[in-house]
Amino acid sequence: MSEILQQEFFGYTLLQIIVVLGAIVIGFIIIQKIANAFGGKKETSFGIKVKCLNCGWVGSVGKYDRRCRRCSSDSLEETG
Repeated sequence: MSEILQQEFFGYTLLQIIVVLGAIVIGFIIIQKIANAFGGKKETSFGIKVKCLNCGWVGSVGKYDRRCRRCSSDSLEETG
């Protein structure tokens, strides 16, 4: 196994390439988590924010499929 990891590709060992790729993936995940924490999720033009008049659930539903995600009621009120 160690022989495979010590093989050289483009002047770097396979182990070095795996470590760098892993660091890039972890860095991307961390940046994405930070961006979501500060920026939140972006609303699309296909969704609207609503409140269910039946169970009180508040959230985003499809523009053309207006049903509560909790109770499947169609009595929703737009909240903005």
